[in-house]
Amino acid sequence: MSAAYGFFTPEPVLYHGHATGFALFGAGHVASLVLSAALVAALVARYLRLPQAACGPSPARRHQLLAVSGTAVAVLVAKDLWYMALGMFEPLFWPLHVCNLCELVALGHALSPTSRLGGRLADLLFCWGIPGCLAALLLPGWAYYCPAWSLASACGFVEHALVLSCALCVLVGGDYAPRPRRFWFPLATSIACGALFRAVNPLLGTNFFFVTNPTAAGGPGPWLLATLGDPGFLVGYLLLVAAVWAVAYGIWHAMARRHSREELHA
Repeated sequence: MSAAYGFFTPEPVLYHGHATGFALFGAGHVASLVLSAALVAALVARYLRLPQAACGPSPARRHQLLAVSGTAVAVLVAKDLWYMALGMFEPLFWPLHVCNLCELVALGHALSPTSRLGGRLADLLFCWGIPGCLAALLLPGWAYYCPAWSLASACGFVEHALVLSCALCVLVGGDYAPRPRRFWFPLATSIACGALFRAVNPLLGTNFFFVTNPTAAGGPGPWLLATLGDPGFLVGYLLLVAAVWAVAYGIWHAMARRHSREELHA
């Protein structure tokens, strides 16, 4: 870490100061990934040891979901209040990125997991939370300006790991089963949010949902823009996201069918 920046340097200062971040899959990133994986594994393992209920999470499991999602939201709110106090709460750091919304989605599901709304939020957590948080952990956007051993980077890894653990807990624990016929809700919500932020981003100077500058998302973003142009990349972006979800649904249902066959022959 540069001597000019300490561990507690706020993220906006690091961003605008063009601080030196960390190399993707370098020592700092790998160490952060290992710690994040250990946190997720520990939370999922604990969840699986808790008693099950006939419909939805048991009270003990729900308490864990509330604690984990509540912690993620608490970290997010604490950062925002800190930036407000410092006069640094500019639009770039508003909690409107898809993974920030997933923190609220996870908490909303934990508050009412068996309601109709809770089921819809679980669908969003499956479609947004799992691929979104995995992508953020493996290709963190903050890597370019946050040193690996900084509070800003630590919060980024912890928040994404907590949301990912919530999504995996209800999935692996059998308290949520993805259903392709409900695919329309995450799709419609994504289109609505994408349209909203496509209009709002230019006004705020932001790139929420990566619908203004796809190159910032890395991965296939630059290729989509170069191949399909702007706004053509939005169609490719949506098709790519839908394909990822379709694969996720397919893998889960293949695993579920195999598990059912194994139980029948046990």
